[in-house]
Amino acid sequence: MTAQLIETSFEIPQLEELIKYQDKPVFTQVSHGLQARNQLTLWELFLRTGLKITDGPILDAGSGDALFLALAPHMIFSREEIGRRTVIAVDKDPKKVEKTRIVATLVTEDYFRRESKSITYVVLDPQDLATMDVDYFLINGRKDKAFPRVSMVWSNSMFHWIRESGDKYRALDNFNFLLRKGGVLCISMSAGGTARDFLVAYNNVFRNLGIYDRNYNPLGFRRAAFETDPVGSRPLDEVVNMIEDSGFDVVSAITLGETAMYHDPKHYARAVEVYGRDAYLNPVSHYSNKGKRGLWRQLETEFLNTLRKKGWVDGQPYTYTQYNNYIIAVKRVDNGTQRTPT
Repeated sequence: MTAQLIETSFEIPQLEELIKYQDKPVFTQVSHGLQARNQLTLWELFLRTGLKITDGPILDAGSGDALFLALAPHMIFSREEIGRRTVIAVDKDPKKVEKTRIVATLVTEDYFRRESKSITYVVLDPQDLATMDVDYFLINGRKDKAFPRVSMVWSNSMFHWIRESGDKYRALDNFNFLLRKGGVLCISMSAGGTARDFLVAYNNVFRNLGIYDRNYNPLGFRRAAFETDPVGSRPLDEVVNMIEDSGFDVVSAITLGETAMYHDPKHYARAVEVYGRDAYLNPVSHYSNKGKRGLWRQLETEFLNTLRKKGWVDGQPYTYTQYNNYIIAVKRVDNGTQRTPT
């Protein structure tokens, strides 16, 4: 498959200019360039469907580092037909939720300074999308107000991290329950994500660690938790079938190959670290934080060695093609808001 880039009909600032914290950019092209490309492409593909968003908030399902919250004022709220809307953010990782709350505050304050208008971001407590509370907002350890029906569920570069098919279906059931009739589901996810050379390096490093043994190899990896490719990529037709089985009509579905160039392949390894370190290092969850950082540096070194064996020379840039699924779907009107029995 050749790489394809979707030209967007809108402009956003450079990532480094979106928002700053303690005089440093929260997002950079190195750290979040891949995710930004996914966000912009997903929004452009939604616009091309011609679908209208009903009244109501937007649910950012799997908010991660809150890039969507930083992009929304430029990408979404600037459109008159959509306007400013409440965005509800949910993620299962406590550290991501903490960062999302910081970014939400920074973005709302910046927007008010620039536009003299308010926007509302609601960041929920950490929750798994497959088991989240769809009746109430969970904030600061307690049930807050009732969870409103939403106009759109936005899930960018997250759905592949839900590994089990049953959990994917449960998450989709929650999305369907929360959406208003005619509400829109926008999903992007990996169709073949991590660079093969990085996966080779990953498997080499773990092979050298050996299998964990409490007495004889405490720094080994736990084999029951090991996967040769920790990213749960799925082919497009499989994901489309899941979504349609869950009470949606798919309007647009496409797999795109998108190329990103890094001045140094270490930057790619660090981008993977930003979004996937926990998944990749799950087999060594018994390591200390210092141990995990050291192991990731080993991964970087082995990644460079793998590239050198294929002819890469130090100082050359690294070009990477990722394959992603993009799906736009509408809640089926006759589906109602009944829960699927568990």
